[in-house]
Amino acid sequence: MAIMTRFIRIWRADVNGVMDQFEDKELLLRQSLREMAEELHRKEDRLQQLEAIGEKTRRDQEGYRAEELKLEEDLEVALNKEKDDIARMLIRKIKIMQSQRAILAKQGIELAHEQMEIRKALAGQRAHYENLQVQAKVYLQKKAQHEDDLLLSGLRSDYGWQQVEPAAEEIELELLKRKELKERSKGRVKE
Repeated sequence: MAIMTRFIRIWRADVNGVMDQFEDKELLLRQSLREMAEELHRKEDRLQQLEAIGEKTRRDQEGYRAEELKLEEDLEVALNKEKDDIARMLIRKIKIMQSQRAILAKQGIELAHEQMEIRKALAGQRAHYENLQVQAKVYLQKKAQHEDDLLLSGLRSDYGWQQVEPAAEEIELELLKRKELKERSKGRVKE
């Protein structure tokens, strides 16, 4: 049983190794950076939506407050004229306006809190993304340089460009040839 377990573990490791060979790490890196950028854009869009909703909420609150002030004036007139039925109706409307403003105020607080949380998350994620972009750029530059070096070293070896240390016998033979040529050229000059 232990042998089968070991065999399966080795097989899985080998399959993972083969899959790693197939994956292009540069493409995966670029895709990951694209996905991070898209996620940042989605969060920025969400933040803009929340800001627009927050602005609409503030305008609605102001509208309800203006309406409430008008109703208060009308209520004052109704009370002065002792129109209790109209006063009750106006009080009901004022209460509804106050309730709506309270709901909007609560929503405004919740929106502000959510906006603050998204801003914090965005700041951290932007910094992390920018850091990863720099690291990826450095990695890709090093990879390109390494590939250029490998290509150049491959060309050297393919075309005999690699530096080969000459044998001592070759050096001695070349020395003797050059001395002989020098002697011949001296002999011609003397003649």
